[in-house]
Amino acid sequence: MPNDIMTLQLEMLLETNDRLHFIISDPAQKRYEVPIKTPRVNEKATNTLYDVQVIADPFSLVVKRKSNGQELLNTGLAPLLFADQFLQISTSLPSQYIYGLGEHLTSINLNTDWSRLTFWNRDIGPEKDSNLYGSHPFYLALEKDGSAHGVFLLNSNAMDVLLQPTPALTWRTIGGILDFYLFLGPEPKSVIRQYQEVIGKRNLLGIHW
Repeated sequence: MPNDIMTLQLEMLLETNDRLHFIISDPAQKRYEVPIKTPRVNEKATNTLYDVQVIADPFSLVVKRKSNGQELLNTGLAPLLFADQFLQISTSLPSQYIYGLGEHLTSINLNTDWSRLTFWNRDIGPEKDSNLYGSHPFYLALEKDGSAHGVFLLNSNAMDVLLQPTPALTWRTIGGILDFYLFLGPEPKSVIRQYQEVIGKRNLLGIHW
């Protein structure tokens, strides 16, 4: 691929017991990052709900839930691609029960049979599977025992997410860095709360004195 970046940096941050943050970036050249404030922690979490394995060659990440060994992320399904204007990373999914990845007109439970969701905001009338007014690169996944986790990619470049029947998911974007958060839940409402701790909560509309 033209303009491949051959040397990458992995930063692994065990921020809280239920939140893992990892960043894949170009150590030689600063690239665009979303200019929002996110939580910063000074100490590594010591009683995490997750185990992380980094495989060097070929590079991949595996994250498992400590309590039962359930695989939450496994990026070894396909090669990591990191070029100047094309970034791609894939992961396995624990089941076909995947939710989120807005804003699109889809079923609540997303279709994992070779479907593609595009992230590029536009003001049009709702059309099936079309990209709409907002971009929210976050999904919530249900595991076989009913536990839930969430994954958020902090990247605001144009993006596609491909869902495959393995089940698996592929992120593709045209710029920036790969800045991921993994939320361990384990209840769906806990996943959403942990996600909101990173992105913040909306401001109330109306008059504020």
